[in-house]
Amino acid sequence: PKITLGTGPTTLLAFPEPVMEQEMAYLHAIGSAASYNLDGENLVLLDEKGEAALVFEPQEEVELEGTKWEVISYNNGRGGVVSVIIGTELTAEFGGDGTLNGAAGCNNYTASYEVNGENINIGPAGATRKFCPEPEGVMEQEAAYLAALETADRFEIENDRMDMYTEEGSRVGTLKLIP
Repeated sequence: PKITLGTGPTTLLAFPEPVMEQEMAYLHAIGSAASYNLDGENLVLLDEKGEAALVFEPQEEVELEGTKWEVISYNNGRGGVVSVIIGTELTAEFGGDGTLNGAAGCNNYTASYEVNGENINIGPAGATRKFCPEPEGVMEQEAAYLAALETADRFEIENDRMDMYTEEGSRVGTLKLIP
């Protein structure tokens, strides 16, 4: 079957030369696609000569249970999604038994969770009671992150990234899968 793809607008960010070369080659390959076919489960974009320009493999669907995640950003409770403070680590490990454990920046925490399709309900978290004076803001980050978890209503996993949202659609946080 025939196909026509355009590259559309791109950002004007600059990266090291090997990354820029890879991006240009990818954009050229997308633009050269004249047809496609399925090779098993793979989608193959073919150029005008019928040669493979790009091959896309299906990604395995990641289930939430039994996974561990690094928190990249979280809702600070003041209307903003912020990055994790440098030098701290926020994690979330979803056990198969409905228990969520992790590091909250200073203390470790545990909470219960329930999943129903794409909906999630995370119970109040209990945490150890250590005080960490550094880095600056770590205790406020911990409180905001744990409070944000309780507001999660829905989650979306795409490849190695998970986004959680409130019932109203506000972002609770973004997490990256730890292999």
